[in-house]
Amino acid sequence: MSHSRIKVLEIRDKNMAVGGEERFLMNLFSHIDRNVFQIECLVTSDCSSDDYRKMLNDLGIRLSELGIQTDRRIFKNILFRPVLKFLSENRFDVVHIHSSSVVALAVLSSAAYRAGVKTIIVHSHTSGLVFNWKYKGIRALASLYLSKHVTYYCACSKEAAEWKFIPKYSAQTYIVPNGINCDQFRYNPRIRSEYREKLNIPDSTYVIGNVGRFVYNKNQQFAVEVFRKYVQKNPDSLLLFVGDGEDRQRIETMVKQAEDIRDKVMFIGEVLNVEAYLQVFDVFIFPSLFEGLGIAALEAECAGLPVIASDTIPREIALVDRVSFLDLNGDKSIWAEELDKYRNTERQDASRTIREKGYDIAATVKIISDLYRK
Repeated sequence: MSHSRIKVLEIRDKNMAVGGEERFLMNLFSHIDRNVFQIECLVTSDCSSDDYRKMLNDLGIRLSELGIQTDRRIFKNILFRPVLKFLSENRFDVVHIHSSSVVALAVLSSAAYRAGVKTIIVHSHTSGLVFNWKYKGIRALASLYLSKHVTYYCACSKEAAEWKFIPKYSAQTYIVPNGINCDQFRYNPRIRSEYREKLNIPDSTYVIGNVGRFVYNKNQQFAVEVFRKYVQKNPDSLLLFVGDGEDRQRIETMVKQAEDIRDKVMFIGEVLNVEAYLQVFDVFIFPSLFEGLGIAALEAECAGLPVIASDTIPREIALVDRVSFLDLNGDKSIWAEELDKYRNTERQDASRTIREKGYDIAATVKIISDLYRK
């Protein structure tokens, strides 16, 4: 191999906003050795985050946007020709495809194969909700394409691998931990005090927090319903949401219409310094309907927070002792009681534990870099 850099294209289907999958990519971009790898990023829709645009520019990573709008009703095949054209005009040694849709993975890997890309990697970042015969049929059909075109399969968890790939391929999938910057997310009492003061939150107030995009599977409505139960007996409490998305307005309206909590719920919006807001929390509520892994929960654990999660989330997120898994169909009072268990517990720095269990970004970058070099 020559001493020229390995040219890698990271493809993200749909748009690029501030969410877990995008944070994974930004972590990767920030820590991979750019003397060895020349990284570019292609988004099939567009990038809606100016902060991410600036970060990519500062890292010297070219961002290309195709502006193709797709949804569940539009077959992902419309991505094939534009991506094939792009790959034919811009040659790459490695194409790494990130998508929550197995059809998109199949279509985009086909385009990369047709364009003559040597190493094609597909990456599953999420599981799903309904594992019925229709989905199994779609997955089986997609696998016919994947089997012809894909060099390596990757997933953020065993569950994400088994959801997206048929058993033959899920068994050979590389599990790539959603590594985080453990030093960045470790507990910091100074930042906690600073941000509590900034947000006008007293030290005595118990803050229940959630970080995530406001979309269907993140299930923030459930967190609001649990909080209404909790606040009945614990008035000195606050629910704090960090994130944005299509469901945010609906959740905000729901809160405004609830007299008992309307002044006890705070919406921060989309931020890049999630780690600062995690310091403000006392406990992390994570009621997602499904997750590939749940990078937000790992960041919360690293910051020393107990995590109350739904039992539909992969058990791999439980890297520390203080993680509970509860039934979304159960009584919300049980969730409220679980939240109360941690009301007076001392904050713990768990960054070393997270790192030792292989979830630091350095371990993630090594796995991916080794695949790019193969």
